[in-house]
Amino acid sequence: MLDIKIGYVSAHQNLKLVEKDLSKASVVGLDTETTSLDALTGKIRLIQIATADACWVLDMFQLPNAPVKELMEKLLSNKRVVKVAQNFKFDSKFLATNLGIDLRSIESVFDTYLSAKLLEGGQVGANHGCGLDDLCSRLLNIHLDKSFQKFDWAGMLYKEPIAYAGVDA
Repeated sequence: MLDIKIGYVSAHQNLKLVEKDLSKASVVGLDTETTSLDALTGKIRLIQIATADACWVLDMFQLPNAPVKELMEKLLSNKRVVKVAQNFKFDSKFLATNLGIDLRSIESVFDTYLSAKLLEGGQVGANHGCGLDDLCSRLLNIHLDKSFQKFDWAGMLYKEPIAYAGVDA
């Protein structure tokens, strides 16, 4: 696994550390882990925000929605911060249904999945997928362990799935 400083945030007061780190960022990685693939019935379990210094893993089963919504609205609407995400359509649906984020307010998103699809020009085959693990392997020579991709995010968390979520962002 990549050597990344991961900050697990489960207490409201620790969101100040996240805000402080985000205030210095011009680019962030963004991801979510959810209890379902259906944004209408599923819940966001984790929101991961990666900066140059750390990846913050926000546990939405422990944190109150209101301050996280405020943090996310501030981040997502900031034109000066590029938000890099893999298949952001998925994450944005959950942010809208779970937190009430107005999708029209989101600025400056770079979607690695859509970009890969465009660059591949319809030539994606068995050896050239557009999944995050495929892209990291092919373009960065980094192997991502996706063994927790199908983890039960509604259940108890422990160190390994939290680390997986952090690296994924």
